[in-house]
Amino acid sequence: MKKLMMMLLLAGAASQYCAYAQPFYTPNATPVSQTIFSPTAPGSQQCNFFVWLPSKNRIWFDLAWASHLSKLPDVDSLIAEAALLLNPVLDSFTADGWLRKVEMDVTQQPALFRVITHTDKPRAYTSIEKEMVLVKVDQDTLRIKFYEEKGQASYINLLVNNLADIKNLPANAGKRSVELIHTALEKNYKAPIKNNPRHAYYAVFNLETGALVSPKTDNYHAIRSGSDQLEITLLKPSLSYARGNVFTGFSFGAAFNYSKTRGAWGSRHSFGLYWEPQFSFRSDSLVKMKASRNDFLTLRFEETPNKPLANFELLSTFSIGFLIRNSGNYFEKNTFRVGLPGVGTGRLLLEPELYFNDFLKNVSPGIRLSMKIL
Repeated sequence: MKKLMMMLLLAGAASQYCAYAQPFYTPNATPVSQTIFSPTAPGSQQCNFFVWLPSKNRIWFDLAWASHLSKLPDVDSLIAEAALLLNPVLDSFTADGWLRKVEMDVTQQPALFRVITHTDKPRAYTSIEKEMVLVKVDQDTLRIKFYEEKGQASYINLLVNNLADIKNLPANAGKRSVELIHTALEKNYKAPIKNNPRHAYYAVFNLETGALVSPKTDNYHAIRSGSDQLEITLLKPSLSYARGNVFTGFSFGAAFNYSKTRGAWGSRHSFGLYWEPQFSFRSDSLVKMKASRNDFLTLRFEETPNKPLANFELLSTFSIGFLIRNSGNYFEKNTFRVGLPGVGTGRLLLEPELYFNDFLKNVSPGIRLSMKIL
């Protein structure tokens, strides 16, 4: 009778998941189980949000797209259901001390899961009162596929000291984790979330303190990279020295920002066009103050880090400007101004400059200090 029941169960499972079967044999084909449980390698997705829990356990939201945040089920209920499904074997997992990964697919009904036991990994021991004791060093993983759209799957990963820990996570840990992510996105990034293959999101949170651990910045570029953004510069005052004179000025223009690299240690590129008037004041023969204005039209390239500039750091900047308004005989006709890589801290940027006219005539150095306000 037991054999008959087992045969019926196997037949039912085969009919339920026959769609996954490969129609013909192909060498080096991806195993069917891999296409079901984990077609995407952990960490290779567009969006990765980590939430630290007590005892160094973590919840990791491994999403194909940021928009899949809206597809999240009740995370706490999902974890509870997974724990109930695994309950018959959790105690034995804790006892033998092997490193394990459980992959679960809840996009199908009934849910499927597989257990990968890494018996090839070495185990650690210690001695307590002359008795050898097994010590669990590495963390187990529970990887749950909760949503799939057009072949793009999203996962909730639990990285825990022992798989049995999933039964004892802090109250509402899943709900509170999702709230932390939404709060950070609303605070640091207000533009619409789109499924752009160049857009990648990354952040780390602490559930107990509610803090954004990484990136350590209010700059949304550090949470989302690969972002395309048109930035308007309304006010960027500057103080410069050239040709033996001091000039005050400001910049007004627009730049297109693009970033390829993710996180606080990434960087972004900026290509901009600016109108930059420079003012100088001096007394005439009647001891009256006279103001002169010289305008430059400037093309500018910058590569700046996503993280804030805490100290003076060397930046990859380059600009070339052309004199479009000449007043006061400070510069010759057809004067060019070339800005070279400088150093920055906070909102301040200090960069050397070269002035010349026509084809490298009357070359003279200069220096400019600017501060971005708006």
